[in-house]
Order: sequence, then C-alpha cells, then structure tokens
Amino acid sequence: MLFIFGDGDDARELSKSVVTVIEKGKTMADPQETRQEQETRWATQRATRDQEQQASQAVRRRHTARTWLIVGVIVIIVAVIVVVVLR
Repeated sequence: MLFIFGDGDDARELSKSVVTVIEKGKTMADPQETRQEQETRWATQRATRDQEQQASQAVRRRHTARTWLIVGVIVIIVAVIVVVVLR
C-alpha cells in the first residue's frame, strides 16, 4: 500500500525513483546476500578501513615529527641568539 502526501510533483518524483530502482534490478524479489557473503564483504571492508587508518596514522606521525623538529630548530636558534646578545 502506498500513501502519497503532498502535491503531484511528489508523486512524480516517487514514481521516478521506483522506476529507477526497478531499472537497476533492485527489487524485493532479488535474493539476499548469504551470511558468508556478508561476512566476506565485511572482512574486506574492515581490511580496507584498517589499511586507511594505518596510512592516516603514518601521515599523522610524520607530521607530528616534522612539527617537533621545527620547534626544536627554532628553540636552538633562539638560544644561540640569546647567547650572542648576552655576551
């Protein structure tokens, strides 16, 4: 049963989306994924997410190391300037 609220444009948009779904072959009659297929897909998604997280962490570590290196260099430069000025 389909309830449509609103003007005719809403009905046209809904019918277009229903036609689009049917054209893509996604209907309720299509068989669902088996549990094994779901678990395989989930494992692949987990592995992809883990790889992306590891890459992101590596980038973050390099950025943090570079930032601290710059801070250290600035501290050394300031210390040298202070020593030269106070002599």
